[in-house]
Amino acid sequence: MIERFGKEELQAITKTFKNASYLSGFSNKYLGGEEIQKFEKEFAKFHGCKYGISVNSGILALFVSLKASKISNKSNVSVPCLAFTSLLHRF
Repeated sequence: MIERFGKEELQAITKTFKNASYLSGFSNKYLGGEEIQKFEKEFAKFHGCKYGISVNSGILALFVSLKASKISNKSNVSVPCLAFTSLLHRF
């Protein structure tokens, strides 16, 4: 079997999940902490980008990408048929 993650990665994931503040759901407070900030910076650097942002779901990734693209409320946007349309109506 091919190992996808090493011991260091598994320890980092375990440490992050054990800290309940990272998993508290919707909030207007930043709950990411140092590990998440470090991950976002390293991810951005790896991809040659100025910024990186992590989200907890694909639908939130769509929401953030549309906001970052400054899509207007009157724009037509195609999304996957299984998307949560209630979230997308915020535009």
